[in-house]
Amino acid sequence: KEEKTMQPDFNSSAYKRSRAAYIAQSTFDYFVALLIGDAFLAKLLTSLGISDALAGIIASFVSLVFVFQIFSIFLVKGRLGAKALSLIFETASQILFASMYLIPFLKVSREAKHALVILAILFAYVLKYLVYSVLFKWGNSFWFS
Repeated sequence: KEEKTMQPDFNSSAYKRSRAAYIAQSTFDYFVALLIGDAFLAKLLTSLGISDALAGIIASFVSLVFVFQIFSIFLVKGRLGAKALSLIFETASQILFASMYLIPFLKVSREAKHALVILAILFAYVLKYLVYSVLFKWGNSFWFS
Protein backbone atom coordinates (compact mmCIF):
# COMPACT_ATOMS: atom_id res chain seq x y z
CA LYS A 1 0.00 0.00 0.00
CA GLU A 2 1.07 3.53 -0.66
CA GLU A 3 1.31 5.68 2.45
CA LYS A 4 0.18 9.30 2.24
CA THR A 5 2.09 11.91 4.17
CA MET A 6 0.77 15.36 4.80
CA GLN A 7 3.24 18.13 4.11
CA PRO A 8 3.11 21.14 6.44
CA ASP A 9 2.33 24.55 4.99
CA PHE A 10 5.65 26.37 5.31
CA ASN A 11 4.03 29.61 4.18
CA SER A 12 1.50 29.66 7.02
CA SER A 13 1.65 32.47 9.56
CA ALA A 14 2.47 29.98 12.35
CA TYR A 15 5.58 28.73 10.51
CA LYS A 16 6.63 32.28 9.60
CA ARG A 17 6.34 33.37 13.26
CA SER A 18 8.23 30.30 14.39
CA ARG A 19 11.03 30.88 11.89
CA ALA A 20 11.27 34.54 12.91
CA ALA A 21 11.44 33.54 16.59
CA TYR A 22 14.14 30.98 15.82
CA ILE A 23 16.19 33.52 13.86
CA ALA A 24 15.82 36.13 16.63
CA GLN A 25 16.82 33.58 19.29
CA SER A 26 19.83 32.43 17.28
CA THR A 27 20.94 36.01 16.62
CA PHE A 28 20.67 36.96 20.28
CA ASP A 29 22.49 33.76 21.24
CA TYR A 30 25.33 34.64 18.86
CA PHE A 31 25.79 38.13 20.32
CA VAL A 32 25.77 36.78 23.88
CA ALA A 33 28.29 34.13 22.84
CA LEU A 34 30.58 36.93 21.65
CA LEU A 35 30.28 38.71 24.99
CA ILE A 36 31.09 35.63 27.07
CA GLY A 37 33.88 34.29 24.95
CA ASP A 38 37.60 34.80 24.83
CA ALA A 39 38.74 38.38 25.41
CA PHE A 40 35.53 39.68 27.00
CA LEU A 41 35.37 36.85 29.53
CA ALA A 42 39.08 37.10 30.26
CA LYS A 43 38.80 40.85 30.87
CA LEU A 44 35.78 40.40 33.14
CA LEU A 45 37.51 37.71 35.17
CA THR A 46 40.77 39.62 35.52
CA SER A 47 38.91 42.81 36.49
CA LEU A 48 37.38 40.82 39.34
CA GLY A 49 40.85 39.77 40.46
CA ILE A 50 40.50 36.14 39.44
CA SER A 51 43.84 34.45 38.80
CA ASP A 52 44.80 33.27 35.33
CA ALA A 53 44.69 29.66 36.49
CA LEU A 54 41.14 29.97 37.82
CA ALA A 55 40.11 31.94 34.71
CA GLY A 56 41.34 29.02 32.59
CA ILE A 57 39.28 26.59 34.63
CA ILE A 58 36.20 28.81 34.36
CA ALA A 59 36.68 29.14 30.59
CA SER A 60 36.84 25.35 30.31
CA PHE A 61 33.41 24.93 31.96
CA VAL A 62 31.96 24.84 28.46
CA SER A 63 33.72 21.52 27.87
CA LEU A 64 32.44 20.12 31.15
CA VAL A 65 28.79 21.00 30.64
CA PHE A 66 28.53 19.20 27.32
CA VAL A 67 27.87 16.19 29.56
CA PHE A 68 24.48 17.73 30.40
CA GLN A 69 23.45 17.50 26.75
CA ILE A 70 22.66 13.83 27.29
CA PHE A 71 19.86 14.87 29.65
CA SER A 72 18.13 16.72 26.82
CA ILE A 73 16.72 13.32 25.84
CA PHE A 74 14.44 13.48 28.87
CA LEU A 75 13.42 17.07 28.08
CA VAL A 76 12.39 16.22 24.51
CA LYS A 77 9.91 13.66 25.83
CA GLY A 78 8.31 16.23 28.13
CA ARG A 79 5.04 18.05 27.68
CA LEU A 80 6.50 21.33 26.47
CA GLY A 81 7.26 21.70 22.79
CA ALA A 82 10.72 22.35 21.41
CA LYS A 83 10.06 26.06 20.98
CA ALA A 84 8.75 26.70 24.49
CA LEU A 85 11.44 24.58 26.10
CA SER A 86 14.20 26.25 24.10
CA LEU A 87 12.96 29.75 24.82
CA ILE A 88 12.56 29.18 28.56
CA PHE A 89 15.97 27.60 29.10
CA GLU A 90 17.81 29.85 26.65
CA THR A 91 16.28 32.99 28.17
CA ALA A 92 17.31 31.91 31.66
CA SER A 93 20.79 31.11 30.34
CA GLN A 94 21.13 34.49 28.61
CA ILE A 95 20.00 36.30 31.77
CA LEU A 96 22.68 34.48 33.77
CA PHE A 97 25.33 35.33 31.19
CA ALA A 98 24.27 38.98 31.18
CA SER A 99 24.25 39.09 34.98
CA MET A 100 27.97 38.28 34.97
CA TYR A 101 28.60 41.83 33.74
CA LEU A 102 26.60 43.28 36.64
CA ILE A 103 28.43 41.32 39.33
CA PRO A 104 31.42 43.71 39.47
CA PHE A 105 29.05 46.48 40.57
CA LEU A 106 27.62 44.56 43.54
CA LYS A 107 28.57 45.75 47.01
CA VAL A 108 29.80 42.34 48.20
CA SER A 109 33.20 40.93 49.01
CA ARG A 110 35.67 39.98 46.31
CA GLU A 111 35.27 36.30 47.18
CA ALA A 112 31.49 36.56 46.88
CA LYS A 113 31.91 38.12 43.43
CA HIS A 114 34.18 35.24 42.41
CA ALA A 115 31.62 32.70 43.60
CA LEU A 116 28.76 34.51 41.85
CA VAL A 117 30.62 34.66 38.53
CA ILE A 118 31.54 30.98 38.74
CA LEU A 119 27.96 29.97 39.60
CA ALA A 120 26.45 32.24 36.94
CA ILE A 121 28.63 30.91 34.13
CA LEU A 122 28.30 27.29 35.24
CA PHE A 123 24.50 27.35 35.55
CA ALA A 124 24.14 29.39 32.36
CA TYR A 125 26.10 26.81 30.40
CA VAL A 126 24.17 23.94 32.00
CA LEU A 127 20.84 25.54 31.02
CA LYS A 128 22.13 26.28 27.53
CA TYR A 129 23.36 22.77 26.82
CA LEU A 130 20.35 21.06 28.38
CA VAL A 131 18.29 22.37 25.47
CA TYR A 132 20.97 22.54 22.80
CA SER A 133 19.69 19.44 20.99
CA VAL A 134 16.10 20.58 21.46
CA LEU A 135 16.98 23.89 19.83
CA PHE A 136 18.27 22.06 16.77
CA LYS A 137 15.10 19.98 16.71
CA TRP A 138 13.12 23.23 16.53
CA GLY A 139 15.39 24.70 13.85
CA ASN A 140 15.31 21.57 11.72
CA SER A 141 11.56 21.18 12.02
CA PHE A 142 11.16 23.58 9.12
CA TRP A 143 12.95 21.28 6.74
CA PHE A 144 12.42 17.78 8.06
CA SER A 145 8.79 17.79 9.15
